[in-house]
Amino acid sequence: MRKNIDLSCDLGEDETPAVTAALMRQITSANIACGGHAGDLQSMQRCLRLAKRYGVKAGAHPGLPDKNGFGRIPSSITPKEFKTLLCSQITCLETLAKNEGIRLHHVKLHGALYHMVETDGALRKAYLTCLAHFWPRLSIRALTGGKVIQSATRRRLSVSQEIFADRAYLAPLTLLPRSEPGAVLNDPKEITARLRTFLADGAWPLSNGAFFRPHASTLCLHGDTPGAIGVLQKLKKMLS
Repeated sequence: MRKNIDLSCDLGEDETPAVTAALMRQITSANIACGGHAGDLQSMQRCLRLAKRYGVKAGAHPGLPDKNGFGRIPSSITPKEFKTLLCSQITCLETLAKNEGIRLHHVKLHGALYHMVETDGALRKAYLTCLAHFWPRLSIRALTGGKVIQSATRRRLSVSQEIFADRAYLAPLTLLPRSEPGAVLNDPKEITARLRTFLADGAWPLSNGAFFRPHASTLCLHGDTPGAIGVLQKLKKMLS
């Protein structure tokens, strides 16, 4: 991969088995829903088996236990409750992974949790403390340049800085809320053009027309983005 960029996708989120397989063939790492915002034992097992078949790094993708809201609606959660959520969901996926003869590679929070740990210091501390204690070898995948990356780096934990191929950025550390027009990109040409610019000079566009220079090592495309399979094929070709 050029610039050592990992191409990833959030999977096991209620897509059909055929779509899961098609997406898995295009990526180098998968963020697998662990039964909170989406997913069940069957989908987790299917994702893990496909990851093993195609040589894809498997990661846990914990989310708030809110399948109706798809884990994207912030809710009140204490640090203790957060640790329980993490231990429950990650352990479940890890147990299935061991049964399939593979190891988990990373952890990436989903939706609201992904952003809550950036703004809530107590939750961020609980998150990193839990991972450092129970899963110290797993890489922590989080918003490039964000507070989770900074705090994890200070703790000498493994990190993977993430940028989203199909989301608009309001500022270097802020995604345009999904409720705003243009927050999710649907045009394959626009998505690939952003990566082309990044590969050429390291710049990534903001919604106001300006650019910033992220230190990203992981590029994520959401599996429910229209035409995701075809877009991933193009991104993979650009990176290989």
